[in-house]
Amino acid sequence: MDQIRLWQIENERMKATPGFLFKDFATLAEYEGVVRYADEIGVLIWKSDAKRSFFVTRHEQLRDYIKSRKMK
Repeated sequence: MDQIRLWQIENERMKATPGFLFKDFATLAEYEGVVRYADEIGVLIWKSDAKRSFFVTRHEQLRDYIKSRKMK
């Protein structure tokens, strides 16, 4: 009975957020630029500088931003 209560508490504590994970950036500068932009437009949910990855709620603007940066 106690274990079931613990699972219920744990389940209520976690919140699922639909979104997109970005990872595998070629350089730290590329990663930092995209993370900064994601934060500025308010879609950044989580980031890990050590893994060079981050999670966002929307990707359309970021996709266009990355494409525009690669064309330069």
